[in-house]
Amino acid sequence: MAQKWRYFVPHGSFSQTTPAWHGVKDRIRQITAMNRGISMNDMLRHLRSYLGGWLGYYGHIETPTVLRDLDSWIRHRLRCCQLRQWGKGKGTYKALKSLGASHEDAWMTCWSSKGLWRVSQSRTVHQYLNNKLLQQMGYVPLYRS
Repeated sequence: MAQKWRYFVPHGSFSQTTPAWHGVKDRIRQITAMNRGISMNDMLRHLRSYLGGWLGYYGHIETPTVLRDLDSWIRHRLRCCQLRQWGKGKGTYKALKSLGASHEDAWMTCWSSKGLWRVSQSRTVHQYLNNKLLQQMGYVPLYRS
């Protein structure tokens, strides 16, 4: 059975298993789709616009851990999109080197046999494509601890 969180919203309760919650994640998946052919700046602008409206409605929740988890998932998705835009091999290697990664770390990351979703969870990607850099790129976090 799926774990269920309840939110207090002006028009009743909102749980993580309702169609509205799945609609939020589906819309974020559409905005951050890796085959859209738009720049990271445009993607973040669309995401900010959507999440701003969503937070205006659902922002007053009783369990902030759900916002933290959603924020973490979005950042994971954004790292994955950035890796996709850098491309496999030389593009990722050059980008990670320009962010300060060592030769070995950049090499192991860019030529990994793992998929983008898994590589975006790696220590190297988290260290050099960190939350601070995502915020400098234009991401506004949903949850601040």
